[in-house]
Amino acid sequence: MKIIKLTKLLISALTLCLTACGSDDSFTVLATVDGLGTQNVRAVYRSAGRVNVLPSMALDGKFQFSGNAPQPALIELYTGSRALIGSLVVRNGETVEVTYKLNEPGTMSAKGSKISEQIARFRTANAEALNSGNIEAVNKAVEQYVSGNRDNAAAPYIVLTMYDQALDPVMADSLLSMIDPKVRPAGDLVSSYRESLALGLDTLSVFSPLELYTTGDSVTTVAPRGARGVLLAFSALNADEPHDSLVRRLNAVHDSLKKRVRVVELSIVGDTGVWNAQIDSIKPRYTRCWEPGGISSPALGRIAVRRLPWYVAADSTGAIVYAGDELAGAVEKL
Repeated sequence: MKIIKLTKLLISALTLCLTACGSDDSFTVLATVDGLGTQNVRAVYRSAGRVNVLPSMALDGKFQFSGNAPQPALIELYTGSRALIGSLVVRNGETVEVTYKLNEPGTMSAKGSKISEQIARFRTANAEALNSGNIEAVNKAVEQYVSGNRDNAAAPYIVLTMYDQALDPVMADSLLSMIDPKVRPAGDLVSSYRESLALGLDTLSVFSPLELYTTGDSVTTVAPRGARGVLLAFSALNADEPHDSLVRRLNAVHDSLKKRVRVVELSIVGDTGVWNAQIDSIKPRYTRCWEPGGISSPALGRIAVRRLPWYVAADSTGAIVYAGDELAGAVEKL
């Protein structure tokens, strides 16, 4: 009994220290997720242009992690099967306590980060629309929030994480323009989002390097290099075309063009539990990738994917020579 009490005291003391003692060169997040149970989890965020993955273990829905983000960073939390738990914003010097409820995006509370606290209040106020997946209602709520909170540092993150740009890309760009430049996130988060909006209305021109997840939870850089171009195929496992058929066709392209083109398939799935479980009778001879957040993620913000499947071809100079839904058309340009 004394050992149990002592252990509880030590845990309480550690939590109190983490909450009270923030470090200027790191941040700490203490998370509680109702319905999560005990499983591996991970936090994914971008800082200084790079992807950072912080693994952790949830015990009875509780876990914690620390990282480095000199500027406010948007962090997405994922279950062991890569289902999205929720997101928050944190920077060095902050210790944030955050709570979520699994599969209920409208349930969130936060303490220790003013931006995350504002985001949590917005989610709570619009829980019904968020939990039901009413996209139109969520977009309207975001528009009203930004209109009345242009100088609020949470406003750009609310747009980036909750506004469905596919419904109205013009309004999405207008919302970002309405926000005071002083509170817009620094770095590539907003710029890539705005580029995706512009490309959704215009045409692609230049292929920028992408850091994407590949098998084994490793990260690979996809970019034209040397004399090799890139063929990037966006796919969905539940598409009309059987995945084996797509693998067969991409293998053929890889075999015929591998000396001058790198073939990459990027699966658009909700989590990699589904992706990793996919068993193809034909083994891919090219690179298969996945990206947290799918086609709306900052990493893919420069590419406007209008439907699936979708193919983007870039020559060795990085110039995009094709973007469309025909694989033959992409190959012809390469």
